[in-house]
Amino acid sequence: MKHNNNPIERYNEDVKQRYKIIRGFKSFELANAFLDLRRIVYNFIRGDETRVMKAGIALGLGHNRLESLIKF
Repeated sequence: MKHNNNPIERYNEDVKQRYKIIRGFKSFELANAFLDLRRIVYNFIRGDETRVMKAGIALGLGHNRLESLIKF
């Protein structure tokens, strides 16, 4: 059985690029909050077709997905 880990590697690279900009976290709680936010952005907001859209889940977030998700 062949395993494709390209999506995982792509997500890890995205987190790594953001982490380089921040240059470390002051606490574990801040790091955890950062990863939670990155997960939300990656799954619901980022790109033309997010992972949620590919799964067929329609949230009706509209054009500005971040603003709509905050109001949701």
